[in-house]
Amino acid sequence: MLRRRAVPRVPGTLSRRGRRREGLPHRQSPHPRHHAGLPPAGQRRRGQDLDRARRPHPRRRPRPDPVRRLRERLGRRHHQRLPAQGSLLPQDHRRRQNLAPHPSLRGHLLRLHRPVLVRLQVARHVGREPQRRARHSLPEDGNHDRRRLLDDPRSQPQARRPHPAQNRRQLRLAHPHRHRLKDLPPRTPPGQPLDPGLLVPRPRRSLQARAAQAAGTAQDPGAAASVKRPDPIELEFFRQLLVSIPEEMGVVLRKTAFSANIKERRDYSCAVYDAQARTIAMGDHMPVHLGAMPLSVEHVLRQFDLRPGDVAVVNDPFAGGTHLPDITAVAGVFPDQSRPAAFYVAARAHHSDVGGMSPGSMPLAREIYQEGLRLPPILLVREGKLDDGLMRLILANVRTPDEREGDLLAQWMAMERGAARLTEAVARYGLPRLNANVTALADYAQRRMTAALKSLPAGCYRFEDSLDEGVTIRASITISDGRATVDFSGTDPQVAGPVNANYAVTLSAVFYVFRCLLDGDVPANAGLLRPITVVAPAGSVVNANPPAAMAAGNVETSQRITDVLLGALSTAAPQLIPAASQGTMNNLSFGGDGFAWYETIAGGMGAAQNCDGQSAVHTHMTNSWNTPIEAFEHSHPVRVRAYHVRRGSGGAGRHRGGDGIVREIEFLAPADVTILADRRVRPPYGLDGGQPGALGRTLLRTGGKSRVLAGKIRLDVQPGDLLRIETPGGGGFGLE
Repeated sequence: MLRRRAVPRVPGTLSRRGRRREGLPHRQSPHPRHHAGLPPAGQRRRGQDLDRARRPHPRRRPRPDPVRRLRERLGRRHHQRLPAQGSLLPQDHRRRQNLAPHPSLRGHLLRLHRPVLVRLQVARHVGREPQRRARHSLPEDGNHDRRRLLDDPRSQPQARRPHPAQNRRQLRLAHPHRHRLKDLPPRTPPGQPLDPGLLVPRPRRSLQARAAQAAGTAQDPGAAASVKRPDPIELEFFRQLLVSIPEEMGVVLRKTAFSANIKERRDYSCAVYDAQARTIAMGDHMPVHLGAMPLSVEHVLRQFDLRPGDVAVVNDPFAGGTHLPDITAVAGVFPDQSRPAAFYVAARAHHSDVGGMSPGSMPLAREIYQEGLRLPPILLVREGKLDDGLMRLILANVRTPDEREGDLLAQWMAMERGAARLTEAVARYGLPRLNANVTALADYAQRRMTAALKSLPAGCYRFEDSLDEGVTIRASITISDGRATVDFSGTDPQVAGPVNANYAVTLSAVFYVFRCLLDGDVPANAGLLRPITVVAPAGSVVNANPPAAMAAGNVETSQRITDVLLGALSTAAPQLIPAASQGTMNNLSFGGDGFAWYETIAGGMGAAQNCDGQSAVHTHMTNSWNTPIEAFEHSHPVRVRAYHVRRGSGGAGRHRGGDGIVREIEFLAPADVTILADRRVRPPYGLDGGQPGALGRTLLRTGGKSRVLAGKIRLDVQPGDLLRIETPGGGGFGLE
């Protein structure tokens, strides 16, 4: 039994006690105890009286709240007729008076949300505006032009009649985007449906459609879309539609994945391809993934004739992959369940462990067989059914099988979402129309790239840079007549170490650098690479042959390729090219009893001609996010002792380079640690007289003593050991 009831000392103004306390008008709500002591018949009569009292009088209906009405209509695509003079909202003095005591009682002001004007249409009559709504006699030829009805001499104005609500609602539902209150027709006889065609003008048709109608022939809308000149508005609509599909695939992948590497760092990429494996659209994900994924799709199509429900996976760097932790899933899209596929979708994700000689699968290997499980194109899902045997084989060769299974299934779900969205687009707009806009977008991207290359001075531009091990990458870029040839001849041959890159990684770096030359929002598709030719000698460090190790080629060599290409273009377009950024991903991987971890650490961005470089950001070929300390410490036996900006590490100049990061990690359990980092010997270069950024540094404190580690090293740590990573800063631009 409730013996004590707590009542707030200062009740709310809008409550019954609060209104009574402030002397505001209020209405006593009837309570069931008022019926006590009455006979049953009296209780019934009292209940009927109360119901009748609650019911508003038919002639005194409460005026609807205009704010509420406008809120309900926000998002509806019909027009609201507003008065030409006066405020949009009536000045309700009583409502404001009732809310006046609110600040003194609650400590804050209860704001009245005013309507937001999302669309305004102004209409005026030419000539004299009729004072009454007119009933018009329509012409017999069927040409019902509402713009001429007001001036039609056959229009006979009569007394104004109210329009039936049912006809008003029918008009709104039939044409919500054309509805205007001022265009409502006169009252129609009861039972006769309203013809919205009398009010809504017919949509504009193309010249081809009009000519076909005049000739008495029908025309397929999809075929007309492929013949007529692309409409800019329609082109932008389809561009956004196509880009939204890989973006949504990425959201599904991130929200259903198990590992923090995908959920938190977002080390994944999604894209859509046409029937020839050419890129249609890609999400705003990892540049090193996106430029290389088309080669993985091509290798899958060479191996399999995908059927509805099939999902293939591949991570082999010599079959379009980048390095073994990056597993790519590919599936076909069959809108009408017929073969071959009309489109393909792909999702690539970095798995924190795929076996190999070191936890995290980023070892200091000499050949690819030491790096982990190597998957050629193989079907993980066959006609919608998971291959349990293949899944068991993969999970038996990794250190964290539960995470790997969850991440692979998440990639499968991303495939399902991408295929569903493309199927909906085909069902709504038709395959011919969709393909026509895909082709137009690729042609537009090609024209934009050609125009950008034509704006650069013709010539041959050269540059070279080296990794800390002394491996040199040389490139020459020849620009002429809207085309570019990127030649890596003279680059050092492949080495017995993990810094080798394949052709897919090199092509990805070229795609990224030349895409950065474009201003504005240009579609990222296969059309961008049409004016560009890439020459990468086989057997070199930028196009290695098997069985070369590839772990660091995707993360470190790709950054150096980017620095070389930007350095070459800095002579042709100094106003566009910044100084070198940190030039490394500072890869940290470790593992122990039942856990494995991989992350990249941000650094400084190079300064540009008109701005300083940003600090503590991921740059160029990596686009991953920061690893939250809470997620890091929750899932692994570590403690983050420091995480802050490395002040003063950016290169000096008229515009300073961005600063790097300091990250200190204390290990709480024994672990096997591997570090793959660069710019510990050769700093990021400056431009136009700017100073280089500070070198990176890695230290290990054991038993109170610290020692400097090499940029690429493997070591064992014990509980209490402290690892400190100082990332490089960006180069400066211009003389101070």
